[in-house]
Amino acid sequence: MRGFIAKDGGTIRSIRAVAYHNVDNAMIPSFRRQLAHYRRWYDNVREDDLLSFFSGAASEKTDDGSDKPRSRQGIIITFDDGLLSHYTVAAPLLEEHGFRGWFFIPAAMPRLSAEEQRKFCLDNRLLIPEGQGGRIGMNIEEIIDLESRGHVIGCHTMNHRRFDGHVDRGVAEKEIREAKNALVSLTGKPVKSFAWVGGEPETYNAVAQRVIENENFSFSFTTLSETIGMKSDPLFLHRTVLDADMAYPVFRAKLSGLSDIRHWARRRSVEKRIMMRPFRKSDGF
Repeated sequence: MRGFIAKDGGTIRSIRAVAYHNVDNAMIPSFRRQLAHYRRWYDNVREDDLLSFFSGAASEKTDDGSDKPRSRQGIIITFDDGLLSHYTVAAPLLEEHGFRGWFFIPAAMPRLSAEEQRKFCLDNRLLIPEGQGGRIGMNIEEIIDLESRGHVIGCHTMNHRRFDGHVDRGVAEKEIREAKNALVSLTGKPVKSFAWVGGEPETYNAVAQRVIENENFSFSFTTLSETIGMKSDPLFLHRTVLDADMAYPVFRAKLSGLSDIRHWARRRSVEKRIMMRPFRKSDGF
């Protein structure tokens, strides 16, 4: 049976992936409480752990043949949009609690000046954190530093592109392939993970999904909320969207499966549309 070895020696057989956006200073007390909850009930999952989870690298027996202890659920803590607060606030708090995060970056933004970043956000429907002055996103040096500290750097398209409406192969490749290449050039490391932008049902596009598959990502994440199991598709994994300052009972309810239930019909509809769509010659595949 597949899984990966948790720190208690057990084998993790399900994972909850969560997605955050802004985490500013005012949210620190609430976010600390959430991280303490993760530390108590979950095991941190990095890219190599997720690869092991799907590859079946872990055995369910110890070296002497006895059963491994039952373990807790795994947790993948992700952050979208490459915001400066991810570097200044979120990452230090993650490390304080023994976690490493997955940071999904719109690849065009790190090289921009503060003024250019603001225009980029306005032009590409990237929500500017309330009261944010100066630089909105991380710069190149900060992203490289995050990667050197063990955090995951992932692709979030080139220009924070939602794939709604008509999307041809050329547009999808420009947004996905060029973004991946830009991040590889920036960090000098492989980029294995992708996160879709938007999350509305119409932003999941079958042509873009085929490009993701062709670009040899190991993992791709939505925000359609469902736990990750051993039979999940690594290139269409689901995350639960959380706010760093949300009420603690709501936070726990969403983790317990309430969000999964609320997303059930939407998730199944999108999965059917994305995975079952026949491709035409006009798509370019």
